[in-house]
Amino acid sequence: MNQDLLSDAQKWQIAAELSATLPAIYDRLFRSAVGNSFDRLEMSVWLVVAERAVEVASMFNLKRATAAEIAETLMTIVTIFFGPRIRYEHLTSRKDLAVILIRDCSLLECAEEVCASPAQCSARCLAFMIPAVQRLNPAFTLRFVRARCLGDRGCEVKVIPVSTVGEV
Repeated sequence: MNQDLLSDAQKWQIAAELSATLPAIYDRLFRSAVGNSFDRLEMSVWLVVAERAVEVASMFNLKRATAAEIAETLMTIVTIFFGPRIRYEHLTSRKDLAVILIRDCSLLECAEEVCASPAQCSARCLAFMIPAVQRLNPAFTLRFVRARCLGDRGCEVKVIPVSTVGEV
């Protein structure tokens, strides 16, 4: 069979890259037809994807008690869902704060490949990552400091306790 010619890693990479490309394709093809409702509908889709992230975390017993654990789990899930093109590093990894620097983003790169708006990646990322963190552990939330799709050199996100939101 042809599928035996590909390793599981190759199959995953292909599936994850398709997953990362689909939002940009849908945007390019449907935004003008759907009009003002597109963003609201797309956000609903990303909320479902965030729920799926929690299911994956539960299925594989991924840790999510501290900010550091949530950050690691989040980036593991992002890599599973959107492929190995994402490149990131943990700048700070503590119980109450995790800072992640994302250097390369699958969603952004795939949007650029199909000539979709890079700025739309920001809305997708926000609509997925913030609810995913909040669902992984309701005591935490995510704050974006920088966004590559909005012109910064990379993305910087912080996982912080909800109780400190006014302080940050």
